[in-house]
Amino acid sequence: MDIPFEGRATPSIDRITYVNFVECLLAAVPETACVIEDEDPYFEGDLLLHPLMSALRRFATQSFHGQHRDVLDRLLAFVDSALTSGNYAVNNAVCVSFIEHAGDDTRETSEFIGQWPKSMLEERDRQLNWRPR
Repeated sequence: MDIPFEGRATPSIDRITYVNFVECLLAAVPETACVIEDEDPYFEGDLLLHPLMSALRRFATQSFHGQHRDVLDRLLAFVDSALTSGNYAVNNAVCVSFIEHAGDDTRETSEFIGQWPKSMLEERDRQLNWRPR
């Protein structure tokens, strides 16, 4: 799958995985390089996907409030692709560390969450309405 963004070539991949996540992220949203640099999401060579996903949610929130709509749109499209086409580890990180905790920060407003793609909103709704059987 190619993750589209403003006329730049992206890696040709079938699926976003733990192994190619950062490469795909940077190809789709090069502005996230500062998040990778600031967070240093590796421990002994292993990607710490959940903390990185939380940092990406904060970056998305900053992009929304900073009126960087093009960056926000590309980041949300990437996260949506990770949710819908990512392997289990990637899907889990999106669900738990991006979607589940959205709204915990007061800057993560309903207006911000309302910008999300349909599949992300559906996942959030599923989580909010979950009840034990």
